[in-house]
Amino acid sequence: MPKHLTAYRDELTLSNAEFAKHLDITSRTLYHILAGNPTRPSTKRRIAEKLGVKPSDISEFASAQTAQ
Repeated sequence: MPKHLTAYRDELTLSNAEFAKHLDITSRTLYHILAGNPTRPSTKRRIAEKLGVKPSDISEFASAQTAQ
């Protein structure tokens, strides 16, 4: 079952800014993803890779895939 990015962040006990840095994205990009805005496939792959999961394991990305 896919998990929200916030669950991954909470497991790492990071702030949003620290989590964005950990994912190698900007805080603004993280904010936009959490708000449900579209995300580039390359960004989805990079985030999933940093978390050690597949993009479909992240609920923000899994729901976008089923909507397409």
